[in-house]
Amino acid sequence: MVSRNLCRLVQEISEDMWKELDFAFSNNTSIEETTVTHLIWKSLMSCQYFESVVTKKPGNVEEYKTGADLDWWFIDKKKQKCIGLRIQSKIINKTCTGYNKLKHKVGDEYQINILIDSAREEKLIPLYSFYSYSYSHTESSRTWEFAFAHKIKEVFLQSIRTVHNREVINECLFSAEELFCPINNIDDFVDLFSRATNIKNPEHYVMEGLPDYINTMLINKQESIKKRIGGKRKRGTLIMPHVLGQNRSLLDMMKNSLLTFKNVNVNTIKKLLINLFKGNREQITLVDFPTTGPDVKYIMVSLLESN
Repeated sequence: MVSRNLCRLVQEISEDMWKELDFAFSNNTSIEETTVTHLIWKSLMSCQYFESVVTKKPGNVEEYKTGADLDWWFIDKKKQKCIGLRIQSKIINKTCTGYNKLKHKVGDEYQINILIDSAREEKLIPLYSFYSYSYSHTESSRTWEFAFAHKIKEVFLQSIRTVHNREVINECLFSAEELFCPINNIDDFVDLFSRATNIKNPEHYVMEGLPDYINTMLINKQESIKKRIGGKRKRGTLIMPHVLGQNRSLLDMMKNSLLTFKNVNVNTIKKLLINLFKGNREQITLVDFPTTGPDVKYIMVSLLESN
C-alpha cells in the first residue's frame, strides 16, 4: 500500500521540521527555506523503509527556468505509471502571518507563472510547499503544508496585494498528511489534483514513460548497488566481502550456521543480518545530478507499490 509508508515518511519529516522551526522561532534565530528543503531531501535519502533515489544539483540553480526548488517523482512499479510534482517552497515570516516571498518576481514575471508554465510543458503537477509555524500551538502536523499552484494563482487573480497572507490562502492548504496519507495509487493523487483545481484532462499528467534524466538516476543507483556488492549478484548468492573476505552462497552460509550455531551468540547473528540487509542506504540512494536534469536544486524519486 502506498499510503502506509508514504504517510509514515511525511509524518516523520513534519515532526523534524517542527523541531527546526520551533528552535529557530523560540530562540529568535533565522532559518531559511533552503535549510528546511534540504532537511526533506536528507530525510528521504536516509529513509530505510521507502525505496528512493535522490540527487542534489551542485552550484547555483537558475530557478527562472522552472520556478521550482525540487521535483518529486512517484513511480508505480506494478502499474508502470508515474507522476512528477514540481514544487516551490515558501517559509512563513517571523510574525507567523504569511509567506512574504509568495509574490516573488523573476525579472518582470511572477514566479508562480513560471512554475505553472514549466510544469505544464513537462507534464508535471505544480505545487507550493509551505513551511509553517505558529506560536499558538505545538502541533507538528500543520508544519508542512501544500497547495496546488493553480489554486494559489486563483487567489493571485483576486488580490495580489494580500495573497501572501496565511488567512487568505488558508482554504487552499493541505497538510502533508492530508495530501499524501489517503493516496493509495498515482491515480488517486491525479484525481485530487483535478478536483481541487478543475483541471481538464488530468490523465495528461500520468505518464507511462520516464524522462531520460530519471532513467539515468535509476541506472546510476543500480550501478552503485553493483559496486557495493562487488559486481552483479548471482541468484541465491549473498555477497559479504567486508565480513567474510570472499563471496559465498546463501545456502552454504546456512549450512555452516547450522553446524556452528551452538557456538554463536544469537544476538550477534541478528545484528549481523540487520547490518547486511540494511546496509548504508545513503550510498545507494544518492546519485550524481544528471546532466540533462531540470533547473531545480533537488530531484527525489520514490518507488511505490500500489494496491
